[in-house]
Amino acid sequence: YTSREITSIIAEVMFPAYSKIQDDVQALREAFYHTLIINSVIVFPMAIGGIVVAPLFVRGFLGAQWVDSIPVFQVISVFGMLTAFTARGDVVQKAIGRPDFRFKMRLLWLVATAILIVPLTTRFGITGTALAVVSAYLLTEVPATIYFTVSHLETTYTRYFRTISYPLAASLAMGLVTVVARDRLTVLSP
Repeated sequence: YTSREITSIIAEVMFPAYSKIQDDVQALREAFYHTLIINSVIVFPMAIGGIVVAPLFVRGFLGAQWVDSIPVFQVISVFGMLTAFTARGDVVQKAIGRPDFRFKMRLLWLVATAILIVPLTTRFGITGTALAVVSAYLLTEVPATIYFTVSHLETTYTRYFRTISYPLAASLAMGLVTVVARDRLTVLSP
């Protein structure tokens, strides 16, 4: 969840900057892409690392009684990665005079969560609850934020996804190396 907090801090810092250049679409677009890169470079490795290292971390620091929380920790790490994926585009919307955007997206996310939470929690327990929250976010706020950000910044989906592709690929490679190392090394104690 730390990765989500980092994206929130970056968003708070960027809001005044976005507000100052709200009438200059080109400057706003470039500032957004810089923020997207920063978010991706910092948060993607944290999230992938959290997913990969969660089993060792939980067993080593929290103890065997917390093993059931490992999938929850991993799902929450995905959530943090998704917030970096959108670079908190809701802040761009707020800066250009659309403060209602975040409210509407959060309302949509809440409705989707309400629909998913009972069946997923019933089936998967606390992990299902985490899955409901993250799935609802992925199905509602992520595509809507990307769509409105691309539209308002007069940019392309190609540039958007190309911008995050390198940090994502590097983070996935790091995660793969970490998994291989974790599985090949014999550790006497977590």
